[in-house]
Amino acid sequence: IVNWDPVAKTTLADIDTERVERETELVYIKYPLKEAVDGVEFISVATTRAETMLGDTAVIVHPKDERYTKLIGKTIILPITNREIPIITSERVEKEFGTGVVKLTPAHSYDDYVMMSEWNRANPQSTVGYINVIDKDGKMTGPIPEKFKKLSTIEAREKVEQDLGNMLLKREKHLQSVMVGERSRAVIEQIMSSQWFIDVEKLKQPAIDAVK
Repeated sequence: IVNWDPVAKTTLADIDTERVERETELVYIKYPLKEAVDGVEFISVATTRAETMLGDTAVIVHPKDERYTKLIGKTIILPITNREIPIITSERVEKEFGTGVVKLTPAHSYDDYVMMSEWNRANPQSTVGYINVIDKDGKMTGPIPEKFKKLSTIEAREKVEQDLGNMLLKREKHLQSVMVGERSRAVIEQIMSSQWFIDVEKLKQPAIDAVK
């Protein structure tokens, strides 16, 4: 996961970003279970970025949250895409925030990427992965419905919320700490990116020899 500036078109180190507080909306979305459990047909997920749900690969609850104990390991039908995703656990989930249920979008959240990695290490049989749905221009991409492709994240957010219909349960005003580029002031997208590394040990001696 890297901090990608869609305006400067470059990866930024944490030190080259800033946090600013902005008023956003926390929306609550109904995620239906594939099969009802003791009369429970859906769980509610709170998010400020509805558009990233197109890249969800799991739903996470705290392992000791008694509200969801019976649902761990069950399957969710992801709204709009109709993909099947599992309900998994992580002790990193804050039970008190929102509904205590977190949508997992590992390709576009460092925290989600960490939780996915921890889950997969603890559960070698796991098939939870990641899906890139935002490109380096800050546009929607990947294996998503065609009508969302090439939309900006803000445009896609509005479109997703419209398409959810009665699956969108409610909205709340929310003050959020947003990461922006220090120079461009653009909102930073966290995306998956192949990284390359240099073996300095192999390079330093020829450089020393050249200087001598």
